[in-house]
Amino acid sequence: MPGIAGFYGDYSYKNLINNMMDALLSNSDSKKEILIKEESKLAVGIIHREYFFDKNICFFSSNKDIYIFFYGESYNERELENDNIESWLKDSNGIYCFVILDLKNKVIKIVSDKFGLTPFYYYISADSFFFSSEIKALLVASQVERDIELKAFADFYHFGHALGYKTLFKNINLLPPATILTFSMKDKKYFMEKYWSIMDIFSGNERYKKGLEREVVDEFVRAVKVRSSYPKDLSISLSGGLDSRAILAALGDKARGIYSYTLGLRHCQDEKISKKLAQFSGTIHSFLEIKKEDLLDFKELANTLIFCSDGLYHPHESTEKVAFDYFKQVPFKILLRGHGGEIAKAALAFPVQFTSEFSEVKSFDQLVDFIFHKGNLVVSEEELSYFLTPDFRKKIENSARESLIESLTPCRDHLCFSDILLYYYINEWIRRQVVSSLAIFRQFIEIRM
Repeated sequence: MPGIAGFYGDYSYKNLINNMMDALLSNSDSKKEILIKEESKLAVGIIHREYFFDKNICFFSSNKDIYIFFYGESYNERELENDNIESWLKDSNGIYCFVILDLKNKVIKIVSDKFGLTPFYYYISADSFFFSSEIKALLVASQVERDIELKAFADFYHFGHALGYKTLFKNINLLPPATILTFSMKDKKYFMEKYWSIMDIFSGNERYKKGLEREVVDEFVRAVKVRSSYPKDLSISLSGGLDSRAILAALGDKARGIYSYTLGLRHCQDEKISKKLAQFSGTIHSFLEIKKEDLLDFKELANTLIFCSDGLYHPHESTEKVAFDYFKQVPFKILLRGHGGEIAKAALAFPVQFTSEFSEVKSFDQLVDFIFHKGNLVVSEEELSYFLTPDFRKKIENSARESLIESLTPCRDHLCFSDILLYYYINEWIRRQVVSSLAIFRQFIEIRM
């Protein structure tokens, strides 16, 4: 999958960075660019699709003492430049990660987007710093420790994904959203700072102002329009859901002639609804039927999903095999996806829907119980004994609940209970589960959310 990888340390620069790039390289339409600065013990590379970017991927200051490697898309009106990074980030809008190499001050900075929609992983030891868009590129380096993070396994068994910033490896972490990690090549120390907080999108316990609905609609339409460039390469997944219908409506006449597809069982409601939507909007539509034979070779499917998602995605549906095969040969290159409809209509925010049962929640402890129960998508605590040894189970006992409490604590005293549900949905479900699932599609196409 396209992305960025690099390291600081006294290693075989050319061999190691090329091996890391090969771990990211997914198919022939990707381009590789590498920078090696042996005198600074630095090597950084980027894999990108040539058709997707019309802006600089790697750029530098006039005297070449500052380099910036940028992966993703920005919808800011201003370009990212060496002298406006902080102000640019505060107003940033997009899905991206980037690296800043400041050779003059001997500093490396890695940066995540506001919602953490473009994963960026890192590993730091006493004398080295590794970073990458995928864990598999970090594991190419023998210097990267591979100790297992048991708490991440506990999360995965319960929720189907890790919470917070954990990965399956104890010393490999996910960069938090809206974060700048600064590593000093002088003293090998690092620190992290936030340039924005997800809490800023909530109103706390105040009432939302009158007329906000119209503003939200206008902003949504604008967001879809700026993401609908390259119309000849654009596509949309259609279903009976709120997201795809809203995106289609926002596209308006721009939808005519773009590609659309729907996954499902023959004669399902999604097939019927998407057919009408495609006819009305004029998209070039395909229905992909899920058949019994698509589910027969589970081992091959499991290996594919584990490889593409670095083992961080647990499928709760049966569409991945059909989608994976479809994207290998599609005529389009960019897919529009919506995952925010549930935020507008919380009753749809699977797996933590706002239901009548939620109205009984009166305390933070009850809220934790509600999310812990609703979010249990893999196996129950009782079922763990069927396939885990008593010793292993004891090591992860209560870990999943502790992870959940740790995740919700920052907003405990600031948001009402219903907003905490949406906070969890955005900060954990979308960032950790949905984004991991999209890594499968990103092997072949780019995603705009």
